[in-house]
Amino acid sequence: QRKLYGVKASEIMKKDPVVINENMDIIDVIELMLKEKISRLPVIRKDKLIGFLTYHDLLKTLLSLEEGRFLEYQPLSDNEIAYKVTLALRKNIELQIHNLKVRSGKGIIYLEGTVSSPEDYKTATEIAQSLPGVKEVENYLLIEHILD
Repeated sequence: QRKLYGVKASEIMKKDPVVINENMDIIDVIELMLKEKISRLPVIRKDKLIGFLTYHDLLKTLLSLEEGRFLEYQPLSDNEIAYKVTLALRKNIELQIHNLKVRSGKGIIYLEGTVSSPEDYKTATEIAQSLPGVKEVENYLLIEHILD
């Protein structure tokens, strides 16, 4: 029996993954997935990972369009919005946030914690703003100052 203990992700990951940007046409996305024989794609904005698009997402959308309607929109609760923001921020591999705390009230997201740079501060705000149900972001993240 072979064990994966000690094997690093960098040793088995795909070095140049196929990615899409958030504004790519859905038909082009489907054609790309079929051509590359992949079932999910990383979605980027300004060279930053903001999420993944899966076959499931596409099928759900196509089904709703085929039926001549969009699937019923159900507003998210504040807890659901805060949870989705937390997941999105943690999934971004380049974003370094320590002691992250996300609260939501009436669609307003409150971010707390510490980031390592002004770029991370800005990226966290952009990611939170891009999610469904988020009306506004109040960013209280602190930027670490590294002393030499």
